[in-house]
Amino acid sequence: MLEKNFQSQVDAFISKGIPVIIGEYGLLDGYDKKVERGEALKFFEDFGYLARTSGITTMWWDNGDRFDRVALKWRDQEEFDYIKTGWTMRSGTASSDLVFIDSSSKVKDQTVALNLNGLKFKELRFGSEVLKTGRDYSLDGATLTLKAKLLKTLLGDRSVGNSAPLTVGFSAGMPWKLNVISSAAPVVHAATGTNASLPIPTAFNTSVNGVAP
Repeated sequence: MLEKNFQSQVDAFISKGIPVIIGEYGLLDGYDKKVERGEALKFFEDFGYLARTSGITTMWWDNGDRFDRVALKWRDQEEFDYIKTGWTMRSGTASSDLVFIDSSSKVKDQTVALNLNGLKFKELRFGSEVLKTGRDYSLDGATLTLKAKLLKTLLGDRSVGNSAPLTVGFSAGMPWKLNVISSAAPVVHAATGTNASLPIPTAFNTSVNGVAP
């Protein structure tokens, strides 16, 4: 849909020498961040690429949620870095930024599909440590496999909620963050309520950015 939208503007205006400015763009996630983090970052990466390659100028819409108008700084620096990077180059992403590991099952290798976007995989990090191919992970084309031994180490005693951030580096652009999370199936409990409140009787076990396993 996003590609078709840009192409329609190219066909109707750009191809005829008529400049196009997108006066407002953004995601309607508001303060409660309803859009999952990784999906939002992929949107901004792709939007920036399509705008740049289509020859369309964009203006960022903000009501003060993203940019602190008093301190004059971005509230979410990583998000802005994705937007700014898109002005000149692509960034790599992945099918998701979440890797859920069932806390009660045997840990197995986990695969993540990388969106290389014309770039090359560079490295996988845990904090400042550069992880080793073959021992910690393997790469087959654009498929990244996280080894079970690495996942066990990252999650420790595997208590629900334990998490560890990995960083995928590419030959250019922004690095992609992968959150490895120890989780369990959500459990729904019985509940009663009144019109004065709305209880949600669910243990999500666990969720990140509003996304449950």
